[in-house]
Amino acid sequence: MQKGQINLFIIGGIIILLVVFLLLVFQPRSIYTPPSLVKDEIIPVVNECLKSSVSDALLVIGQQGSTQPEKVVTTAAGPVAAFVEDGKDVHPSLETLQQEAAFIATKPFDECIGTLSELPGDITKGKTQISVTFTEGDVFVKASVPLYYKVGAQETLVDEMSVTIPFAFKELYGNVEEAVALLAADPQHLDISGLSALPGTVDIELLTDDIMLVTLQEEDVQLDETPYLYRFAVKVSS
Repeated sequence: MQKGQINLFIIGGIIILLVVFLLLVFQPRSIYTPPSLVKDEIIPVVNECLKSSVSDALLVIGQQGSTQPEKVVTTAAGPVAAFVEDGKDVHPSLETLQQEAAFIATKPFDECIGTLSELPGDITKGKTQISVTFTEGDVFVKASVPLYYKVGAQETLVDEMSVTIPFAFKELYGNVEEAVALLAADPQHLDISGLSALPGTVDIELLTDDIMLVTLQEEDVQLDETPYLYRFAVKVSS
């Protein structure tokens, strides 16, 4: 065999090896999803974190009325949103409160799912996006959070998760809006007698000569089996 032919064989062999190497390196990454791993380890943690984070956010909203109000009143227990000020109804919409709940829950949720790092293997997390929707009798929560969980050669992708919290926030806030409408109707001569017709109990606390704190509670509207309180402030027109 001539020297030129040997060189051609060597070059051909190198090219074949190079092609095989490139195919191995640049082949699409396959995501293997072991059912038991997702069901038993990842989903329960993510779901519980999602539920607890949003539930805590709703408690904050109940205590403050709104976390981003147009007007705020300072109380001994902390800031409370003013839903009526100088004769104007300034209470937030239900859609605004949905956005507030999602925003408040995002950071605690990210911290909570950090416990997944205790599982064997490596975990890589993308950006979290949470949406909260108040439906009839429930709170529907959806999270888009890409999680790559790799154990050895096996890799799991968890992308979207959702939970439903049995909590009638929408119905309760309907009563809040009704109370606000009654109190804003005649801000100079507040008539609170109509509030007694609302479901549950309505407590009025006079903070100053021109500011009062209103707390609504319904025994059958519970969050985590605990009666839920919703507070807002009213500033009387001078």
